[in-house]
Amino acid sequence: MAAVSSATVVSLTDKMTAWYLQVKSALGNGTSGASAKAVDLQNIVLALGDYQQVVALLQPSETVRNASLADVYAPGTMAIFLSALNNLCAQSGLNGVSDLNTFASYYNIGAGGAWNCLFAPDFRELYGLWSNGTYPNAHNTYFEVLQGGTYPNALRKLVIGSGQTAGYDIDDAKYAGGYAQLKWSGVSGSGNVNVSGLWRKTDGTTAVGNGTISVSTASGTGSITPPYAGALILSCSNINVPAGITAGTFYVEAVRPTGRSNPPT
Repeated sequence: MAAVSSATVVSLTDKMTAWYLQVKSALGNGTSGASAKAVDLQNIVLALGDYQQVVALLQPSETVRNASLADVYAPGTMAIFLSALNNLCAQSGLNGVSDLNTFASYYNIGAGGAWNCLFAPDFRELYGLWSNGTYPNAHNTYFEVLQGGTYPNALRKLVIGSGQTAGYDIDDAKYAGGYAQLKWSGVSGSGNVNVSGLWRKTDGTTAVGNGTISVSTASGTGSITPPYAGALILSCSNINVPAGITAGTFYVEAVRPTGRSNPPT
């Protein structure tokens, strides 16, 4: 049997994540979805005036409620497949690989790297439910921060003439970070923009440093060259523009790996 590839593991874990998000949406955790209706059912049982009726129906209603909770249903249902994939990764024959998590480490910060087996952010939650609260290593899960409704200031925002606004800091204890990107609009002038922040290096460690990107158009997006080869960005502490740029709005973002969707579909 051929060893499982990192591309296969990425594809499978993304699809598991997409499945899990559908389950969460449909079932909920007691306050939405099917599980909320199961709670309503149990409340009707508890309100019955007849003791024998309550005794007869309470345990069955509890079974229905528990089976309808996403955080109970999802890991229980996916456990067989996740365990099988975990075992398949353990059988890969790669140095230091004993399970799915160490398989990902090998392809992210080991000999098979860099960043070739990053899990989707929501997969971390499914993995934790399956493994009773044990999560993948932080360097094995990417995190995306795009400017918009969820992250209005991205990782950091600069408006020339008005100053800077702090944005979202990715938790380096949980996530590897994302590929650094600059988004800009209304720019007058051109020059190299420096982006200071915390970065995840390809050996898994973190360090502060300054990334750079050349800006020469009025609006656009572009990849920031990190201070360490292949590094991902976790947070941004400063955006510095040269004197040659006299106007504009800038956002520093963390982007998912190429070819992936977030959330997975």
